[in-house]
Amino acid sequence: MGYSGSGRQDHAVTREDPWPSDRGAVQHGAQTSGSVGAARTKLESLERRAAAQITRAQSTLKDSLDSITRTLATSKNTVESKAGRLTRAVRAGVRAGTRAYRRRARR
Repeated sequence: MGYSGSGRQDHAVTREDPWPSDRGAVQHGAQTSGSVGAARTKLESLERRAAAQITRAQSTLKDSLDSITRTLATSKNTVESKAGRLTRAVRAGVRAGTRAYRRRARR
């Protein structure tokens, strides 16, 4: 600290920040808060998309199950109908065979 020619003390007066690290922490906190908010928004968006996809998948599975159920019901009815006709045909064939055998036996 020397004196200049004018006789006054020539030094720079600087105001130091009493807690310089606090300002950085505040800025960092704002950045962290912003990134947390952005991450939360991104996760919420992802959650909505996933929920929509799950809803569509559930709907598709329900439609598929309904279709399979209808197909099986139709198939069951068809099989039952054909089995009933076949049973009647076999019984008719057995009766006809029995009658034919009896006729031959009488002769």
